[in-house]
Amino acid sequence: MTLRLALCLSGLVFSGSALAQEPAEIARDYFHAYTVMDVERMNELLADEAVFSDRGSFNVQGGPYHYEGKEAITAALTTFHDQYGLYALNYDLEIDHEASGQAVFGGAVEARWRLPDGRDRVWRGDVVTTVRVRDGQVIEHLDMPDYLGGEMSIEEVTEAAPAAQ
Repeated sequence: MTLRLALCLSGLVFSGSALAQEPAEIARDYFHAYTVMDVERMNELLADEAVFSDRGSFNVQGGPYHYEGKEAITAALTTFHDQYGLYALNYDLEIDHEASGQAVFGGAVEARWRLPDGRDRVWRGDVVTTVRVRDGQVIEHLDMPDYLGGEMSIEEVTEAAPAAQ
C-alpha cells in the first residue's frame, strides 16, 4: 500500500511539473515578453534553431524582417529597441487560441517607438501572431501584420519609455 501511495504521489509531482511546461503557457510567456520587448526573457524561451518571420515586411522599407536562430532573433530585437526605440507592442486581443503546440494571438496592435525628440512614432493596425513550441522551447514566431491597412502617427507623450529589458 505504501508503494502504491508513493507511486501515485510521484505521478502527481511529475505531472504537475509537466503542466508547468505546457506549450500554451510557454507561448503566452514568450508572447508577453515580446509585447514588452523583454529580449532577455525571449532569449531564455527560444530554441537555438528558432525562426522569427514578419510576413508583412517583405515589401516594406527595411524589410524583410526574417531571422533564423536565437542569436539572430535577439540581436534584431535588441537593435529594434536600442537603435530605433521600439519599446511596446500593445495588443487588444480578439484571438487567443492554442492547439497542438501552436498559439495564435490576433487583434489590433499599437506599436510604439520612442523618437530622439521624446515623442512616439505609433503604428496601429491588425496583426496575427503565431508562436510554435516544441520540446519546451519556442521554435517559430510568425507575425502577420496588415501594414497597409494600419496607420502611422507621431504623438506627444507624457511618460518615459520603459528601460531596455
